[in-house]
Amino acid sequence: MKTMYATHPEDFYRLGDEAITDRFRFPDLFVEGEVRLVHTHHDRMIVGGAVTAPGVTLQLPVPADLRSESFTSRREVALFNLGDEPVQVTVGEENYTLEREDCLYLGRGERAVSFQSQDAPGVVYLVSALSHVELPDRLIRRDEAAHNTAGEQATGNARHVRKYLHEDGAPSAQLVVGITSLDEG
Repeated sequence: MKTMYATHPEDFYRLGDEAITDRFRFPDLFVEGEVRLVHTHHDRMIVGGAVTAPGVTLQLPVPADLRSESFTSRREVALFNLGDEPVQVTVGEENYTLEREDCLYLGRGERAVSFQSQDAPGVVYLVSALSHVELPDRLIRRDEAAHNTAGEQATGNARHVRKYLHEDGAPSAQLVVGITSLDEG
């Protein structure tokens, strides 16, 4: 797990473009056959990418820095399928199938988490925060998320905003997350 340390606001203005890119962009988050995690000291968040190889099970690792039995012992997690291939997610004894842009919310609790796809690599993005409360796991399908459109095709910024975890949607302890998809053009 890579660790990203907090940057003081005054230091930020002294950084050049390359240093800013190195500190705030994660270009190698998605590598086939691996789960990669970045722990940021900005809000103690963890972001990650899991790219499954067909027929191979990937385990969500429990980095030593978490000092816990499972990744979700003290954390909540939102998992998003960003690829075209369905991804099987096993959480303890429960199995879920994530289609494109589905979200699986995992509340705090002790259990193992793994990923698998059948015919082609599956791409999962995850975001995690500390959790002070136990909430139930919940699968939120793409068409169940709150949906808004914004921008205009003429200016090349037409997009769809899907909100999954938010005040009026699925509850979470700290996470407020969604997906923004750009239209062609």
